[in-house]
Order: sequence, then structure tokens, then C-alpha cells
Amino acid sequence: MVGKRISELRRRRGFSQSELARKLHVSVKSVKQWEAEISNPSVDNLIALAKLFSVSSDYLIGIEKREYICLGELSLSDRKKLSAIVQAFWDACADDKK
Repeated sequence: MVGKRISELRRRRGFSQSELARKLHVSVKSVKQWEAEISNPSVDNLIALAKLFSVSSDYLIGIEKREYICLGELSLSDRKKLSAIVQAFWDACADDKK
């Protein structure tokens, strides 16, 4: 599960295995082994992956099925803008159901 999620998120972000390895300061062999589910990332690497991909560690290890976006890195202004977009989306969905 972990390897599949790492591979999926890496590809979505447009990273090669070597780019991901460089960003995490690990070997390409480690990334390949994670993705092939031969080995699992350490707790420190899981945390680094979660931060890099803006997902929860629970999502990475398969406890949580839904992917979440981590907003902690966004500025207050950007969080307010995103909140307004989400609210507009939900309002539009509610209007469609009427």
C-alpha cells in the first residue's frame, strides 16, 4: 500500500525516482524498494513524504482512504481564498440539488 501511494503521488507531482530521492536525501535504490514494496520508509521518511506531498501519514500507510491537502504551509491570505473557493463549490452543489 505504501509503495503504491508513494509511486502515485510522485508521478502526479512529476518527480522521477531520482528527484524524489534527492529531495528526501535517500538513495534511488531506497525509493525503488519502497515503490516495489520490498521495504518501507522509516518513520522520519514517512513524515518527510507526507510533508512533501501534502498528505497525512495515515493516507500514505493506507489507514485513511481519502487524500487530504495539508493547509498548514499556506499563508492566512491563501487559506481564506481557498476557503472561499470551497464554499462557493459547496453552495453551487447545494443549488444543483434543489
